[in-house]
Amino acid sequence: MLKTHRVAISERKFKNKSLFMATGQCTFADCSVKLKLKMTVIPQMVITYERSICHHITHPGSRPITKAERRELYKNFEHGANPNKVAGNTLVSKEADVLISGNLNDIGSNKNVLQKVASESNQTGRMDRDTFNSLLSLKTKFKSGCPVGIGFIQNIGFDPFFVYFWSENSIQLWNNIAKTGTVYFDATGNVCRKMSDGSTILYYEIALQHPLKGGTTIPIAGSLRQKPRQP
Repeated sequence: MLKTHRVAISERKFKNKSLFMATGQCTFADCSVKLKLKMTVIPQMVITYERSICHHITHPGSRPITKAERRELYKNFEHGANPNKVAGNTLVSKEADVLISGNLNDIGSNKNVLQKVASESNQTGRMDRDTFNSLLSLKTKFKSGCPVGIGFIQNIGFDPFFVYFWSENSIQLWNNIAKTGTVYFDATGNVCRKMSDGSTILYYEIALQHPLKGGTTIPIAGSLRQKPRQP
C-alpha cells in the first residue's frame, strides 16, 4: 500500500523533474518490502524495491473484490457451483510464485468471501428477493407468453416446498411418442440443495426416449420437491 505520494504542480514542475513520486510498503505485517515509484516522463514509471518478499503461507492476503469483479464471478455460480470448488479451481490456475507470495486476489483471504459472492449471485435475475414471490412472478410471465395460456410453471407450494412444470410442447410430444416409445421416470430424485433445517430439495423428471437412435432423452415434465429431514 502507498504511504506517501506527491504530484508536481505546474509552478514546480521544472524545479523538480519528478512529475510523480510515491513510497509504499507491503500490507503483510511480517514483510519488510518497501518500494519507491518515480515518474519523470509520461507514461513511464520507475519502480524500485528494497529487501525481499517474506510472506507466511498461512497468512494469505487479497485485495477487496470490486463490483465489476463480483459480477464477473457471478458466472461461476450460475448453475449452483460450490464456492470451495470455484476457489480450488482458481488456485490451480495461479502461478506458483503468486501462491507463495500469498496473493489470493479473485478468491479472497478467507472462505467467507466467495460464499458471500455466491449468495449474491443467487439474487441476480430474480423477479423478487423472496423465492416464493419470484416463482409466482415467473409463472405469470411464462403464462402470458404462451398462446394457449399453459405456460411452463404449473403449481407452486410453500410448506412443504414444491414446483411442478411442463409446457404445451411437452404434452404434444407425450401424446405423439409415449404410446410407442420408452418412458423414463426418476423415482428417487436428484438432490438440488440441502437446506439449513436439514431438509433437501429433490428434482424429479419424466423423459422420453429420443425417436432417433443415439439421441439424448427428451424431458417432458419435472418437479422440485422438499423432503423433510429424517428423525
